[in-house]
Amino acid sequence: ETGWAKAVWGKIYGQWLCGCAVFVYDFENFKPRELLKVIAKYGVTSFCAPPTIYRCFIKENLKKYDFSKLKNCSVAGEALNPEVYYRFLEETGIKMAEGYGQTELTLAIAQYPWLEVRPGSMGKPSPGYDIELIAENGNLVDAGQPGEIVIKTHNKIPIGMFSGYYNDNEMTVKSWNKGIYYTGDIAW
Repeated sequence: ETGWAKAVWGKIYGQWLCGCAVFVYDFENFKPRELLKVIAKYGVTSFCAPPTIYRCFIKENLKKYDFSKLKNCSVAGEALNPEVYYRFLEETGIKMAEGYGQTELTLAIAQYPWLEVRPGSMGKPSPGYDIELIAENGNLVDAGQPGEIVIKTHNKIPIGMFSGYYNDNEMTVKSWNKGIYYTGDIAW
């Protein structure tokens, strides 16, 4: 979906930097079978989509598609259910990598190639991101406890992070003040 900043961060800029081709498949309505046919027919090598797409994929007979060229699959936009991860791995042999970001950010947390994939985990903070999880009272949460994902920007603002909401200083100050950006998202 090109309505998200991820469309440029994850589908154009990185590929330009690497000198890769970008395959665009435009459709009116998402039909899992049709998209799977396209991936197989054109030898797509890298694919990223929200977990909802993969949930639809695993309902299909994935064994009937030639995914021999497909090497990297990643997810973002919502949490990936480990059951979907394991089923896709079983059917394709491909380990999916998960990532977390927002339109206001780039990829802030990810399962990078040098990390062991842990289904149900978004991974580790991206280089340049100083991330913490805090409780409603502003204190750090203990391991395993839920807390809001915040990004500390006292010393450095990560490359690609937004500078504020357009024409909405009040909203900017509400979410980003005293050197801390409050994502509004909860993790543990």
